[in-house]
Amino acid sequence: RFTHTFMLLHFQLRQKWLWLCLWLIGITAFASGYVSAFEKIAEDQGKVGLFITMKNPAMAAIVGPLPVKSASQYSVGVMYGHEMTLFIAVITMIIAGSFMIDQTRKMEENGQL
Repeated sequence: RFTHTFMLLHFQLRQKWLWLCLWLIGITAFASGYVSAFEKIAEDQGKVGLFITMKNPAMAAIVGPLPVKSASQYSVGVMYGHEMTLFIAVITMIIAGSFMIDQTRKMEENGQL
């Protein structure tokens, strides 16, 4: 079943190395640039609002239960971890979708499918 998996992976990485590197740089820049926004949120009442949002059962199902009991204990690191889990998951879905669309459309246009 998986006889030539690594050969196919190597082939795909040779074809898409630049595309993957650019996405990785973009995600890293987004994640590192977002820290300053969370520091500003933690100064105001946004911290309490974000804490209440994360107490929602739907959010708890996505990112897990909150490790703190009150908004005053909700640190920037915990806020960042919860929000980045959501953002990076969405970005990863976009990347995977665009990768598959790119792969299948090119193969269709070239008559390979």
